[in-house]
Amino acid sequence: MQVTIESTEEIIKIDGVQTRLWKGTTDTGIKVHCFIHRISPQQHDQLEEFENEFIEQPKPITHEHYRK
Repeated sequence: MQVTIESTEEIIKIDGVQTRLWKGTTDTGIKVHCFIHRISPQQHDQLEEFENEFIEQPKPITHEHYRK
C-alpha cells in the first residue's frame, strides 16, 4: 500500500502525546488520517533542506482528543 499525505495545522493529543494530523489518500483512493509524532529525513546530509520545508508548515491548532 502507498499513501500520499499532506500536513495540516491540527495537533491532537493521543495517549498523552501531541501528534500532528496529516490527511491523505491511499493509492486506491481511500481517504485516511495519519497521526505523526516525529518525522526525520533518512539521510543526514538532507537535514537542513528538510527542516526548511518543515518550518513552512501551518501554525498548529491544538485539540485535546481526536474526534471524527
